Amino acid sequence: MDTKNLSSNQISSFLNSLSYWESINLRSTLLKAQNKGMSSEDAYEQATLDYEDPKNLEFDFERALKTGI
Repeated sequence: MDTKNLSSNQISSFLNSLSYWESINLRSTLLKAQNKGMSSEDAYEQATLDYEDPKNLEFDFERALKTGI
């Protein structure tokens, strides 16, 4: 996949297709990748708090795709 041409619409569409648990797991994984010392429990807690604002997940997911975190 060429992430240089990956549109925001494609990212939004993919993220909107995820179930609640898939979104939480993806956000937890991204949080742990960005914060090496973060525990799984802390990442899960933060992911559940962030769920109501999908822009956090969208921003971090796009950043991970384009930069490799």
